[in-house]
Amino acid sequence: MASPFTLMDAFLFTVAVLATFRIAMLVVLDEGPLKMFGTLRAVCRGWRPEDPLPLLVKHVLCGYDHPPTDGVLFCPYCAGVWIAGVITGVLFYGHPWHIVAAIWFAVAGGAAFLERTANHY
Repeated sequence: MASPFTLMDAFLFTVAVLATFRIAMLVVLDEGPLKMFGTLRAVCRGWRPEDPLPLLVKHVLCGYDHPPTDGVLFCPYCAGVWIAGVITGVLFYGHPWHIVAAIWFAVAGGAAFLERTANHY
């Protein structure tokens, strides 16, 4: 019985994990070109440079401080799940939906693993 996955699928999975990790870090932690991601995070918080810093809550799962309702822009794990969904949907289009769903969470988990590993070294 032939395997439903090819070497190309393994390559795409690796690319998806690395892309999810980098994009999540770019959106959540980096300022980005022209400080656009830092500005986006500040605007979504409703913060202006002359205002005091907003209330931050330590996220139970990730340990990052961010407003409770703003996980996608302030938490690399939360952002990674949604970014992985988009990347997986694009790269694995045409595969059965249940396979894509499993790959989605595997990609998000791989990106979370990379984030944990990168933070420890």
